[in-house]
Amino acid sequence: MLADAQWHPAALRSYFLPAAVTVRKNGSEMVLATAEGMTLYARDKFRFSFGSYSVHEDPPPTSTVGRAVGTAACEGDCTQTWVPFKAPADAQPTGFWSIAMRGDGTRQWAYQGYPIYTNTRDKKPGDMLGRDLFDYTDGSNALYWRAVQP
Repeated sequence: MLADAQWHPAALRSYFLPAAVTVRKNGSEMVLATAEGMTLYARDKFRFSFGSYSVHEDPPPTSTVGRAVGTAACEGDCTQTWVPFKAPADAQPTGFWSIAMRGDGTRQWAYQGYPIYTNTRDKKPGDMLGRDLFDYTDGSNALYWRAVQP
C-alpha cells in the first residue's frame, strides 16, 4: 500500500543520550543502561510519602537533590561496589546530561543532576541487584540507590 504523497513523516523530538548509554526495558519499566545493557543507578535522598512506603511513587527526582547528594555520597570503599559511570574527556553536557567532577578529578556522567553509577553485583544485562538499597544516615534520613529512568 502506498502512502498519500501529501503526507511526510516528521521526527517530533529527539533527546540526547551519550554514546555509551541506551534505554532498556527491564521487566515492566524502562531504565537507562550502558551500551552493554548494564543498569545505571543514581544515589537519591529518600523522601517520606504519607500512606505507605513506596520508593517508586515518591515525588520525582529533582536536579537540586541530585547535585546536593553529589559524588561525595559515594567515595572510597563505596566505589568498589558502585562504579562511577565515567564521561570521556571530550564529553559535553547537554539536555538532561551533565558532567560531575569527582574529588580525584574524574569526570562522571550525571543525569538530571544525579551522578550515575553501575553496580558490580549486576552480572548480565537486565540485572538490577542494586535497586532500592538504603543507607540510613542519621536515624531519620536515608540515601538509597535507584535505577535511573528516562
